[in-house]
Amino acid sequence: MIKRRPSRSISSKLNRVLHDACAQVSARLKPLRIIRQADKVPSPDRSEWIDEAGRINVDNTFESEFHSKEIPASFEWPALPLMTLHDAWITGDQGQIFLKDGTFLSICPSLRHLPERKVRRPMALLGRRLEGVYFHLTGVDHENHGHFLLQHLPRLLAAKERLRDYANTWKVIVAPGHKRWQARYLRYFGITEDRVIEASVGTLQMEKLLYVPMPHGNTYLCNPRFYRDIHSHLTLAATEVPTGHEGPILFISRQDAPDRRLVNEASIVRICHQVLGDVRIVQLSKLDLAEQIRLCASARLVIGPQGQGMTVALFAKRGLFVVMEYGKEFNSLGWCRAFCDVASLLGVPTMRLISGTPPDDSGGWSYPSDKFHEELVRLRSRLPNLFSINT
Repeated sequence: MIKRRPSRSISSKLNRVLHDACAQVSARLKPLRIIRQADKVPSPDRSEWIDEAGRINVDNTFESEFHSKEIPASFEWPALPLMTLHDAWITGDQGQIFLKDGTFLSICPSLRHLPERKVRRPMALLGRRLEGVYFHLTGVDHENHGHFLLQHLPRLLAAKERLRDYANTWKVIVAPGHKRWQARYLRYFGITEDRVIEASVGTLQMEKLLYVPMPHGNTYLCNPRFYRDIHSHLTLAATEVPTGHEGPILFISRQDAPDRRLVNEASIVRICHQVLGDVRIVQLSKLDLAEQIRLCASARLVIGPQGQGMTVALFAKRGLFVVMEYGKEFNSLGWCRAFCDVASLLGVPTMRLISGTPPDDSGGWSYPSDKFHEELVRLRSRLPNLFSINT
């Protein structure tokens, strides 16, 4: 049950302004009390370790052979604690957590560089209390599909065994304004929309709050078992997967993205048609989630420029997954590497194509057409079983 106080009539904008002003003043007058270690929380709050640290070498054979040089891929992840907090406060859309006595909980690596003046402190008179058990599923970069699927959702899966103790009585707390699209993913995990509750830009107090910090280590990725679990749930209905050279070839477009677009995408798409034949241009914003999953699970090739759209690596079941990346050399870290690593962990060969060009001042970039044509012809010749139907 959600208990509201009369102060709920205050607008979100004013709520935000008041909390930010309080944070600025408090940072000058009263330093935060901070806990940085999970095992330091006082009773009745507690922490327990639910996942061990680890490291993995990713099979990057196809990319290395295509570019005729060894391109190693590996990443590591930390041990994960689960915090069970009583009467804790959360503030702002990132859900910054304070214990009942006002101590700031800063055990997540994502908070290490957060300036104290930007920490919204709880304001009880402007807050409301939520009764029941809630899992904290907001935080840094909550608004991005890639971050949500590859970093935030694994936090929930890490706590899956402990959440069973509460049957289906627990709910998920997400950032304000993001319930609609995040609930679409969560329903694949048996979490109905009525169990997804939006946080506040101001203050909430939670009767019982379950919290797992960000699970990634030296890269953007975490324990591979979480990605296999996500993949299994999302693609369960996509059972009819073609074999051989059947199935679509998909180009994941960024033409509807607000920035960092591939500025010569039209010419790149023409080359795809010339070399590969029938290629479907996909703008993810125009497809519902079920169709995105179905298409990508059945595709014999998924290719596209870097960006959050390449999170569809999680849907891949077969064929080849290719990310086009700007720059003059391959980075051992970064999202392009991460997308390919995820597909590799799911048993799909992957590779990156690098433009050799930098982005412009607005973040847009281009891929040289001649270079792309040569690479695509060479790619087709290496995988005749995937492309013979088009040639």
